[in-house]
Amino acid sequence: MSMARRALACCLLLAKPDRCGAECAVDLLQRKLDLELSAPSVPHVLMIVADDLGWADLRSRRRAETAQEAQGWAETHTPNLDKLRAEGVSLERHYTTSSSPPSRCSLWSGRLPTHVTHGDLSVNHQMLWNKKDNNSGFDGIPRGMTGLGTKLKEAENDYWSKDRGPLKYLLDICLNKFKDFSFYNATYRGGVTAQMSTELGCNATLMRGKPFTPMGCDMDNRSECLPETCYEEAMFLQHAKRIVQNHDKTKPLFLTFAHHLPHSPVSVPWSYMKKLEELVVATGVPHTVPWTTKRKIHAASLLYLDAMVGDLVQTFQEQGMYENTLLVFLSDNGAAANLRQSAHNYPLKGGKYADWEGGLRTNAFISGGFVPPEHRGKQFSGIFHIADWYATLCDLAGVDHVDHKSAEANKYLEQQGLPVMPPVDSRPQWRHLLDGSNARPDPLQLSEKTVLRWPYKLVTGSHKGSFWPGPVWPNCSTTDPVEANLDAFGRDEPVFNESEMRRRTFVEDCGAGCLFDVDRDPRELTNLATDPNHSALLAAMQDELTALNAKNLQA
Repeated sequence: MSMARRALACCLLLAKPDRCGAECAVDLLQRKLDLELSAPSVPHVLMIVADDLGWADLRSRRRAETAQEAQGWAETHTPNLDKLRAEGVSLERHYTTSSSPPSRCSLWSGRLPTHVTHGDLSVNHQMLWNKKDNNSGFDGIPRGMTGLGTKLKEAENDYWSKDRGPLKYLLDICLNKFKDFSFYNATYRGGVTAQMSTELGCNATLMRGKPFTPMGCDMDNRSECLPETCYEEAMFLQHAKRIVQNHDKTKPLFLTFAHHLPHSPVSVPWSYMKKLEELVVATGVPHTVPWTTKRKIHAASLLYLDAMVGDLVQTFQEQGMYENTLLVFLSDNGAAANLRQSAHNYPLKGGKYADWEGGLRTNAFISGGFVPPEHRGKQFSGIFHIADWYATLCDLAGVDHVDHKSAEANKYLEQQGLPVMPPVDSRPQWRHLLDGSNARPDPLQLSEKTVLRWPYKLVTGSHKGSFWPGPVWPNCSTTDPVEANLDAFGRDEPVFNESEMRRRTFVEDCGAGCLFDVDRDPRELTNLATDPNHSALLAAMQDELTALNAKNLQA
């Protein structure tokens, strides 16, 4: 026991006992000291955010009970992620929204997506701007809210690793001019220079400015390829490793590595295509369904993502930091189940941009030496929303999760007649993760169209990608669903007539509501909305969704 704790004990023992007597006071003191002694130190936090990772994108989620399931298992190789998941606690009911921007805003602000972004959460609103409201009159986190990194900086160091390069296919001139390598210094915003690339291991000045294949080779001369150190994810990894290697181990570190993988358009070093082929052959599982090129590239990107996670974890171990590290792994939404990305969420229904389980129930787990040994290798079935990481990590860092900055800003906004910012919705879940209890038994608004009141889920309106892919998807005969083209305002750009577009994007319209018991029916096969035994529940959840939507963030 430290001198300070001994002094505290002496002071309390000498103090006048309360009404329960000296014996009760000593017992109370002992319990306080036991709690203090058992309380863990503030951990390092390594948060790894995958982009559009599908439910079936971890091999540990795969089964091999049929020939096609065995082939899907053989094509998927994620040994590091599977080991980390097995050594930690797997979150079986981790919910996000069905697209990246609102999910990430929710993660960093601690608000539900409907309280931090505008309108239909399944589309992008980059060009939204209310000139009268420079706090929240645009898409993204309102300026007056306090982000997770800022909160944790009260107790930890904060780092961010994210660039928007692979997202340039979105037709938005503002978004596509975003180039941020601000780690270089506090004010730099000019993109990646040759000097920066070289410092991060990429020396390829002779090939600069040329177009490349998905494997990083010159379009005009495919025998000439970039070194793998020039792969963007590799450059970020080198920077992340330097952060860990140069960090003062006596101080808690908060490091977020937000991967692009396996988001489309997927690119991967050629060597990982070869490694994947060798691993698949070694399984001895026959290919009953031809292995399409896009499916192969997607699987190779998973192998690369897995290797990067393993490399970063090894760096923590080499620095003697891993035993006091909480590793958080999650995906921001489900895989985009369309031909462009060639990913899926088997056996769940649908994917990105839809409120089916495949779109917003994602892979997530905690691992690392900070997880108590008696809880490792377990599954957590309580409801955990992506917003809950905010309060959970603040709680572990000893920082309150109340957003005092936004509360103060709201006073000014009210005076100006502008929309005020909602308080933090996040709930601290560390205790629940360990004891298996459900922190969210009450209605949880997943989007403006969907509410979850465990175990029932109400889905309203229309949703694209409404189908159940098989364990090996797509194959050579697959022609649909296609991905709808979006313009700068997040609207569908019609390449077919409306009826053809709805058919080819697999639109399903639930109207006033489809109702599912997602505990008994996780694939959402049976709509209970037409069952008279559930009519009262249906009406109640419809009313709940209407009431929740009345509190959505206003533009």
